Amino acid sequence: MRGLFSVSLFLLLLPAYLLAEQFYVSDELALDLRGGSGNEYRILRMLPAGTPVAILEEEAGWTRVNALGLEGWVLSRLLTTELPARQRVADAEATAQRLGQENTRLRRELQELRGQHDRLQSESSVMRRELETLLRDHRALVASATEPHRLMEENQRLSQQLQELSESTEQYQLENAILRTDVQRDWLIAGAVVLGSGLLLGLILPSLLRYRGRRRSEWA
Repeated sequence: MRGLFSVSLFLLLLPAYLLAEQFYVSDELALDLRGGSGNEYRILRMLPAGTPVAILEEEAGWTRVNALGLEGWVLSRLLTTELPARQRVADAEATAQRLGQENTRLRRELQELRGQHDRLQSESSVMRRELETLLRDHRALVASATEPHRLMEENQRLSQQLQELSESTEQYQLENAILRTDVQRDWLIAGAVVLGSGLLLGLILPSLLRYRGRRRSEWA
């Protein structure tokens, strides 16, 4: 219990920046992890450059850390919060490899999409031609469907005109018959008048001639 209380108290008294930041062994050299805060203490193990450490406490230029599963003391000035260059290079290489793989994947997907685009464009052209053909067929069918109706209406109109012409012809025939009768009657009347006039002249003319002869004799 006392040990747990001491650790809790130590964590409460530890500077906030030590808890908030991650520390590493400087990438310039390896670091001795010692059993105490001084060079006189034995070396527990060598910490390679870039080894991440957990800060436990700090005392007179030395820092107690937990590294690689061991607790010990290291020189504070050989710790850094900057990610070691080796780690940065490794991270950059990993990032470059990941981006390269992603770039390859994106190029492959782009190529596939271009292929799909070309295929869809070709299918669209075929479908457009098929649609135009269907529209022409539809217009032809509509025209074929309306043709009988149009012909029926045309026949009805012609029949109506034929009936009207037939009625007009009958009317004209009746009028011509009446006119022909009137003409014949007029000719008969004219003939009778001419005949009567001829008879009258035949009766009167000799008398006139005798009368004129007698008058001339008297004058002579």
